[in-house]
Amino acid sequence: MSRPLLKYFVKKNWYLLAGFTGLLLLEFVICIFMMNLIKGMTDKLLGGAPGLSEDAPVDGAYALSFISNLFPMYGVMFPMVFYIMTIFKVLSKPVDNTSLSAHLMTGMPRWKYIATAAVFVLGSIFAIFLSVFVVAGLCMLRWGQIDWVAWLNLNASFMFQSFAIASVCFFFAGTFAATKQGTGLAIGVPIVFVLLNMLGGYIKFFGYFTLIGWIDIEKVVAGTFGLWWLVDLVFLIVTGCFFVATLFMFKRKQLSI
Repeated sequence: MSRPLLKYFVKKNWYLLAGFTGLLLLEFVICIFMMNLIKGMTDKLLGGAPGLSEDAPVDGAYALSFISNLFPMYGVMFPMVFYIMTIFKVLSKPVDNTSLSAHLMTGMPRWKYIATAAVFVLGSIFAIFLSVFVVAGLCMLRWGQIDWVAWLNLNASFMFQSFAIASVCFFFAGTFAATKQGTGLAIGVPIVFVLLNMLGGYIKFFGYFTLIGWIDIEKVVAGTFGLWWLVDLVFLIVTGCFFVATLFMFKRKQLSI
């Protein structure tokens, strides 16, 4: 990994990270502080949020369960948009506009560039979920004590899931760099995951082909999902395999830079 290159990535992309993190935190904070109003509206219109009792009091346990049900949107889609844009800025775009050559001309090997870009992408995702864990967790104390272990497990699971999907996007962006298919595949693959996960709600068979539907939120929060650590381990294995594969594929790729 190259520290100067990592600092360069941070300098060029900090505003994107800050913007997405701030927007995500704003969504969580609004939902937390308006939870009693939202609960009343969902009870009347939708019969209560999934997995929650309509007559349950708004306390720490309810707050944790309520916010956890927002993770399929805020814990998957928001980070997904962020790391797709980030991968484009640190990998696809430098190859397309040949600005990558400025770094390689200094003697930096390709594998070091890819490794640094991967560290930046994963570090950015970590920063997003760490912010959610701390800020949203402290805000939920407004309604009473929460189960910090369950909250940590939930954030960690969705963070590792984002690692895995980001590594797949990274692989396609690096393997098909400087081609018309590169950016399209990097964007299209996670969209396919989302669509398959949606189909999995009707035809369970499709849900097995996506990394998105592997987390059982209610069981993780309740502490009854005994194999949650195994799912996280699979996410980490997928992450490592795809990033290592990107190193080898990008190193052997012929680029006009």
